[in-house]
Amino acid sequence: MGDGLTRREALDRMVDAVSLQVQASIDNNNPENLFKPADAKYFMMFAAGTDVAGGELRIEVDSVTIEDAGTREYVESDSDANPRLTCV
Repeated sequence: MGDGLTRREALDRMVDAVSLQVQASIDNNNPENLFKPADAKYFMMFAAGTDVAGGELRIEVDSVTIEDAGTREYVESDSDANPRLTCV
């Protein structure tokens, strides 16, 4: 998941989070870490979100490549009524 004030910021943060997860799994020889399901909260956000139109999302870390990753945009407002975009 990535969170930000703009779609680009949210997508960049999501790519960073996925890249760090993959790199840590490679560094620690722990591929099982990549297959742990997310908390139910994030599945609910994904289901409530809308498809993000755009080009291909490709993430490469060492010998691992993630292609054709789908993202959905979930909009949430904080107490100041400033929308936050979350890509899941």
